[in-house]
Amino acid sequence: MKSIDSLEVDELRNEGFKFNFEEIPTRKTVGIRFKDSFDDNRLYHVEELLAMYLEYVRGLCAADAPNEAVKDVVLTIPSYWTQWEKQAIIDAAELAGFNVLSLLNENSAAIIQYGVDLKLEPNETQSLVVYNMGSRDIEATLVKFSAYVKSTGKKTNTTVTQAEIISHESDPHLGGVNLEHYCTVLTEKSPGHVS
Repeated sequence: MKSIDSLEVDELRNEGFKFNFEEIPTRKTVGIRFKDSFDDNRLYHVEELLAMYLEYVRGLCAADAPNEAVKDVVLTIPSYWTQWEKQAIIDAAELAGFNVLSLLNENSAAIIQYGVDLKLEPNETQSLVVYNMGSRDIEATLVKFSAYVKSTGKKTNTTVTQAEIISHESDPHLGGVNLEHYCTVLTEKSPGHVS
């Protein structure tokens, strides 16, 4: 949960975010005040707004699969989130009626997805970098996949692939929104080197 004077709130203010940020005095965190169809001028906790968003997205999914009632969720989050931010997303999901099974950082989710279909021979390795560029952040994870033979106790053994995180770095203030600015700065400093 962010305070009213946090860098992230300042960035949203400077980008012309159309709602008013106010401090929630009982929590010393930021809230957003706007007029809605339920109340003329209400101050919302961030968790309440996230819960509304999650309910909206559930509605979109339900339109595609009307016979599938979903209560359990696994949520992906940026790796640099604090315990407060993690708890806020869990609280929001619970407000929306979800049961949170797990939180996964976004790069771990990508690594798991890639590793599920990866077929390596025993003792073979593969290293790669997983980049995640969000609108406000960037993360890079160097991961090494390796395979080994696991005895099953039967006539045939199985090959198991495992992933090892070698390095992980992130910048919560450099993402797609900021990329154009940084590219402009770089090209001005080194004309002719970037095209």
